[in-house]
Amino acid sequence: MLELSSFFRTLHFPLIDSTQLYAETHIDDLVENEWRAIIADQQLKGQGTHGRPWCSPAGNLSATFSIKISSKNIPFKNLTKIPQLVAICIMQVLKEFGLDPQYKWVNDIFLKEKKVAGILCSSRSDNNGNTIIHIGTGMNVTLSTKECSEISQPTTSLNLELDSPVSVALVLDKLKKILATHFNHFLNYGQLLFQEELNSRLAFKNTSIIFELQNKNKDIIEGVLRGVDENGFIIIERADTGQRETFVTGRILKLTHVSEKS
Repeated sequence: MLELSSFFRTLHFPLIDSTQLYAETHIDDLVENEWRAIIADQQLKGQGTHGRPWCSPAGNLSATFSIKISSKNIPFKNLTKIPQLVAICIMQVLKEFGLDPQYKWVNDIFLKEKKVAGILCSSRSDNNGNTIIHIGTGMNVTLSTKECSEISQPTTSLNLELDSPVSVALVLDKLKKILATHFNHFLNYGQLLFQEELNSRLAFKNTSIIFELQNKNKDIIEGVLRGVDENGFIIIERADTGQRETFVTGRILKLTHVSEKS
C-alpha cells in the first residue's frame, strides 16, 4: 500500500499572478509522493474554469496543491475523478463549520445557491514515468457583501454565512488534512470517500438544464440532470431522445424551468 506524505511543503506569496500558473511552471522541485502547496494572499490573474478569471482579492483562500506520483500508481482513468475528490474535501471542510454546501458539477461549491469555492485541476506526465497533479482551489472566506455584489454571478463567503468569522489559516489547515487523507484512500483504492455526497449534495439534480458540450462546436443540449456516476461523469436525460447519457466534460449554462421528478 502506497502512503503519501501528509506534510505540505508550503510556499507563501503575499501577491502573485496565479498560484496555478506558478505550480505548472515550477515542477522541477517537486518531490515524489510529497505535497507542495502554493498559497497566495492575493492573485492578480486568478484562473477559473473554461479560461474565466477568478476574483482573488486579499483575505480569501487561493491555493494550488501539487503532487508527483509514479504513473503506475494512478491509472489514467482515475484522473477524471480528481475534481470530485476535491469537491468532497471542500464540502467536508464547510460541514465542519456547520454549513450545508452543494456541489455544482464539475468545479463549483455553493452555499445557499451562491458560489463560495471553485476548483481547477490539471495533470501531465513527465519524462520519468510520473504523473504530476495540480489541484487549484479558491475559496471565499472574508469577501464582503459589497465585494460579492460586484461579481457577475451569485457569490457568498464563509464569514457572511457564519455567526463567528474564521481565518484563512484555519480553513487551509483543515483542507490540507482532509485532502491528504482522502487522496491517500483514493490512490490506494481508486474510490472516493463519501462518494454519495456528490449526488446527495448535487445542485440542480432532477432539474431541467441547458448543457454546453466541450467539443469543437460547443453544442448545446437540453435535459434533466440525473446525477453523477462512479467515474465523476455527469448523467443527463436528454430532452430530445429521453435517453440517459454520461458526459466527461462540459458545463451547465442555466436552468430551463422548475424541477422535475426523477
